[in-house]
This record gives sequence, C-alpha cells and structure tokens, in this order.
Amino acid sequence: MTQTTAAASDRSMPARGWQIFMGIVTTLAGIVLIVSPLASVTLLVLSAGSGWSSWASWRSSRPCGSASP
Repeated sequence: MTQTTAAASDRSMPARGWQIFMGIVTTLAGIVLIVSPLASVTLLVLSAGSGWSSWASWRSSRPCGSASP
C-alpha cells in the first residue's frame, strides 16, 4: 500500500504507472495470503517447482561447452 501511495503522490517518480500497478498487485496478493494461507503456499510451491523444472530442462538441453549467459 505504501508503494501505491508513494507512486500516486509523486508525479516525478520513474515508472510511476508500473509502481502503482505492482503496489496494487502486491496488496491483492497479501489479501489472498491472509484469507487462504494453505492454498497460497501450495500455489507458491507449484509455481516455483515448475519454474525450476523449466530452467533445469532448458539448461540440460544446451550443448556442452557453451558459454553461460
């Protein structure tokens, strides 16, 4: 909520629209976490696991000896 308020009140803030957007998204995520903590943790574990799995699959498909980014 602080991020949204700060971005809304300071017109010279860089990426002001994104700051407001992320403040709203973060606030909504906090509300969901408080209302349904078990489902939130389950979703976090599944999304982190699928992200790691995708990364590991991408890393293993690269040819040996290629420079890492």
